[in-house]
Amino acid sequence: MLTAHGGAMGTGRNSYRYFNEMLNIKGLDAIEVDIRRRGSSLFLGHTRIPFLKKNRIELGYVLNYCVANNIQVNCDLKRKNTVKMLSELAEKLGAKGLIYITGSVSKKEIQHLKGIRLFVNDTFYFSKFGPPRTDNLPKIKAFLDSLDCEDISGLNVSKIYINKAFLETANSLGINLSVYTVDDEPTLKMLIEKDVKNITTNNIELAVKLHSKMQETAKGN
Repeated sequence: MLTAHGGAMGTGRNSYRYFNEMLNIKGLDAIEVDIRRRGSSLFLGHTRIPFLKKNRIELGYVLNYCVANNIQVNCDLKRKNTVKMLSELAEKLGAKGLIYITGSVSKKEIQHLKGIRLFVNDTFYFSKFGPPRTDNLPKIKAFLDSLDCEDISGLNVSKIYINKAFLETANSLGINLSVYTVDDEPTLKMLIEKDVKNITTNNIELAVKLHSKMQETAKGN
C-alpha cells in the first residue's frame, strides 16, 4: 500500500489543495491526515487546529471524500482518547473499511477499533521494550499477540529504524510494517521489493512509478 503523506508534492498539509491534487495521482492507495479533538468534534491539525473557523476541516469531510473516491485514509491521531469518536463517525459515514490508524493510541482504546485497522507507534510499547529494534521485535510481537486484537495490523515505524536485518526479522516473525516518511529512491525501492505492507511518502509520484515498474518486471519474469 502506498500512502501520500499529508501535504505530499508541496500541496500543503491538511489542505483542500492536497485532497484535490491527490485525485490526479493514479496508483496511490491512501492519503494521510492529522486528527485532533475539540469538544465533540474531530478536526484536521498537525500541531494545532486552525484558529479561524473558515480554515478548519472536519474529519467528516475527509471520510466522505474517501467513500466517494474509494480511497483509504491514514488517520494519524495526535492525542489519545480519540479512537471511540473516530470509530463512531466512521460507522455513521460507512468509512470503517477505508481507515487505518497511527499515532497516539492507548491500550484501553483498542476495544473501540471495531473493524478499523491500527498500526501501532512505538509509544504504544516504548515503556516495556524501548524503540523498535531488530533484537526486540520478538518481544514486541509477543506483546501485541497477547492483546488478542485482530484490528492490530502491525507496527508503524520511522524510516530511521529500517535496515535489511530489521525487515528480514519482521518478515520472519510475520509482522506487518507501515514505514514513514520515505522520500528517497533507494529506500523506496528496497521497501517495495520487500513487499512492506505500507509506505508513506511525500514523493508519491515516484513511489507509484517504481511500484508499477517493479510489477511489470515481475510479470515479465
